[in-house]
Amino acid sequence: MVMIHTLLITILLGIVCHPQPVSAVSAHRSKEQDVIKKLIDDFTSNDWQKVHLAESALESRQAEAIPPLIELLDRDEKVELHNTADLIYPGSKEFYGHGWILDYDVDWISVRAGWALERLTFQNFGFREGVINEADLLKMVIKRQGNVQLTDPSKTATAKKQIRAQASSRAKAWWQESQNSWNRFAAVLESLRSDDPIRQQWTLNWIRNGKTKCDGLNVDSFKKYIVPEGKRLLKSSDQSVRDQAKYLLEDRGGWWMKHNTESK
Repeated sequence: MVMIHTLLITILLGIVCHPQPVSAVSAHRSKEQDVIKKLIDDFTSNDWQKVHLAESALESRQAEAIPPLIELLDRDEKVELHNTADLIYPGSKEFYGHGWILDYDVDWISVRAGWALERLTFQNFGFREGVINEADLLKMVIKRQGNVQLTDPSKTATAKKQIRAQASSRAKAWWQESQNSWNRFAAVLESLRSDDPIRQQWTLNWIRNGKTKCDGLNVDSFKKYIVPEGKRLLKSSDQSVRDQAKYLLEDRGGWWMKHNTESK
């Protein structure tokens, strides 16, 4: 009996003195954290090529990417982008007459995070500049005018800071309420069913053309849930929403099936 008792103590001491190796789950979690950190580092850099690739990668990580992006909302600092090529955004130094239109002042880290959050969640927190208009840009191209207004001159630096702060507060409050139940496919449906035509346009366009991941979106769920919403939005009072819904319903088995379903 004494020998058994002594052996048991020895075994227990061995367990205490020699901790078990890190579990596979912990190792995986640590690796994922390293990946997220690298993506955030790239996303907050001054290299547009790194920024937009990191944004897409973060977007595809869905709910996992939201907390670190929420944290970036507190970094109200300016990091001017370089290597932007023909990106058209409020920080553009030159207008080439063509390019990717991004109506967010993404030189500011907080706005950059807001842009990523709005793309990921299909929410409209108010980070958009609201000045860049594609139709107006087209007119400028036709007239060969280069002095295109890409930001609102009537808004002072103080006013813009307040707008950033208010948008950040809305995003934080939304996540505080939604974090325990949020998933991206439900967010797609919620956006389509909202009364915000901007969100509806974004979402319809993403379903048609986006490449980022959305768990739950597959051929069956598209037919069961997305198609009825698309048909309903054909009667929207907003012309752009109606157009996007029409394009989506006509695109049978097209881009969205190749890139946005679980079968890819």
